[in-house]
Amino acid sequence: MKTLIICHSVHHGNTWKVARAIARELDADLIQPEQFRTGMLDQYDLVGFGSGIYIARFHHDILDLIADLPHQNGKKAFVFSTAGNCCEDYHFAVVSVLHAAGLDVVAEFSCEGYDTYRFPGQSVNSGRPDDADLERARQFARDVRDKVTEPVAVSGQAGL
Repeated sequence: MKTLIICHSVHHGNTWKVARAIARELDADLIQPEQFRTGMLDQYDLVGFGSGIYIARFHHDILDLIADLPHQNGKKAFVFSTAGNCCEDYHFAVVSVLHAAGLDVVAEFSCEGYDTYRFPGQSVNSGRPDDADLERARQFARDVRDKVTEPVAVSGQAGL
């Protein structure tokens, strides 16, 4: 299963750490949005989209990239993010855009990330993502791989 991960990580590299953990587990190619070229997805079976969360949504570079994609006819995808406050569902908008682009979102992952942007002069989640978060990201990647590669049950009569 050939996998591409497109990740945008700005302030502290939180999301990039998670992206690398997932990419290693899936033996995936990992790029930033500015490296993406039209037609690239034709070479891949699975594509992941990752971003830090900025004002309750994925970075505009990822959203713009998805909006410009040609229709994907059900290609499998997953999303992941880091956020100063990951107790909210920040994936709804990006999953909606992915569905509109013809992608089948099979899984989502999020974890807390070190954040100094939300509250100038203050920080939250120092040291995050930590080793436990990165292990959860690796497990997420294994689960995604299992989900998209599990054999399809064939109906019919057995033993004929």
